[in-house]
Amino acid sequence: MTTETSGIWRSTITELIGIFRESLEALIPAMEKARIPWREGEAYDDWDEIANTLFKSIVINSLAEELSGALHLSEYDVHYEDYSKRSFLQVATDSGDRTAFVKFAMVDRPFDSIYAVALNDALLRSKELILPSTHMKIQLCLNTGDKLVVKDDFRVML
Repeated sequence: MTTETSGIWRSTITELIGIFRESLEALIPAMEKARIPWREGEAYDDWDEIANTLFKSIVINSLAEELSGALHLSEYDVHYEDYSKRSFLQVATDSGDRTAFVKFAMVDRPFDSIYAVALNDALLRSKELILPSTHMKIQLCLNTGDKLVVKDDFRVML
């Protein structure tokens, strides 16, 4: 839930990712008019740059205070083999397994799913997953170099 008082906005990681997803969806008509491919397998540098700029503006910049003192946050749509030296967004699963968010994917409609990777105990990529984006819960896994700290909500200075 979002609350705003005296220049501070409290939000959740899930809400930020939801806003990012809505932004991607809203751009589809303009991208099609501009003939910029956005679908998986068709998209190229222009779409990647647009999506990464939105991710940075909506997600990373909002988390700047939370990320202070932590290792760099994984980038949108970048496939890492090793997450042990970075902070990352975790998709909460029923099993409780550590699962890193990579990007939104399309199964039936645009951005209706999450492409994620399951991580082993050493935070190495173990397998690829496609998860529904409905009822998703995303958490921030802050890697301080010594430990992982999982956060659900945070504050944004306005």
